[in-house]
Amino acid sequence: MGFDRSGFQLRRDLPALVLVVTAIVGAVCYRRLGVEPRFWAAACIAHNPPFGCVPRAAVVWLQGQDLWGWTALVVGLAAFIARRFSLAIAALILGGAAVVNFNASLGMTGAALGAWTWLRPAPAGPAGRGSARAEAGPERAPPRSRPEPGD
Repeated sequence: MGFDRSGFQLRRDLPALVLVVTAIVGAVCYRRLGVEPRFWAAACIAHNPPFGCVPRAAVVWLQGQDLWGWTALVVGLAAFIARRFSLAIAALILGGAAVVNFNASLGMTGAALGAWTWLRPAPAGPAGRGSARAEAGPERAPPRSRPEPGD
């Protein structure tokens, strides 16, 4: 009973967790400093807007089309189906960015699929742990039948 920690891999999980948290904090900071301030809204409707308005316009357009959330959902589904760790991390990052950019329903679903993929154990493949083949031991050829003397 309880939480099984045998699946935690420090070399794999800690950098991934730092990456996910850093990306989400970066999305929050960019949202608060580069998208929401009235200064940027006023500067971006000017005749010659500064270059900082290009990524801001992309973020707002992606938000308006719900593409943050849809992308997180598609990547989360791909991670869940393919059981790929890298896709699970991408789904968590995109899901966090979707929530920050007000595409929360789709983004949280994609992030949940990514988290589920990250936390569930690896599949037991032909030679994987837990498979009948691995428990039976190495494959052996059947014994040869020797001809009986006198046959």
